[in-house]
Amino acid sequence: FTLLSFIFFMDIITTANKTSFILFTLFSVLASYTHYYGLITAVVLYIILLFHILTHNKDKIKYLAISMIAGIVLYAPWIPTLIKLLQSMNPLGNLTTDSIIQSFAHFAYSGDTLFSMITLIILAIVLLIYLKEKDEDRTLVLYGIAAYFATVLVIILISIIIKPIMFTKG
Repeated sequence: FTLLSFIFFMDIITTANKTSFILFTLFSVLASYTHYYGLITAVVLYIILLFHILTHNKDKIKYLAISMIAGIVLYAPWIPTLIKLLQSMNPLGNLTTDSIIQSFAHFAYSGDTLFSMITLIILAIVLLIYLKEKDEDRTLVLYGIAAYFATVLVIILISIIIKPIMFTKG
């Protein structure tokens, strides 16, 4: 659902039609119900979308506001359960520098911090290559990478400040 949410996020960036807002809202809520990382990603995407609309397409702010309100209303029944889940969560390990580095490359994690670092370097190289693309493509790539890193950073911050919610398996 997170991937579908991002696909319609990109469609909003490029076309900003009503159907894209509806589907973005739907898949963001479904991603949020699926996993709390999906919820964090949905919030990050909404923040990026708010930034984009305020700087590029202010006439679509009404659609974004409706989408945000609908998302909150649709997710509201799960909030008490989410709060209970977070309160009862039993940490599985310690948040370490290695686990933070590994979390950024979790999609390609092999249990080796060096491998995770190499994966991040490759991701940075891909980013630099795409920065040379035309404006629209560059914007989408930047938003996508920003959403990925912001999601991981929010999870790390929550784990440090509030309660550990991020641990690598090992």
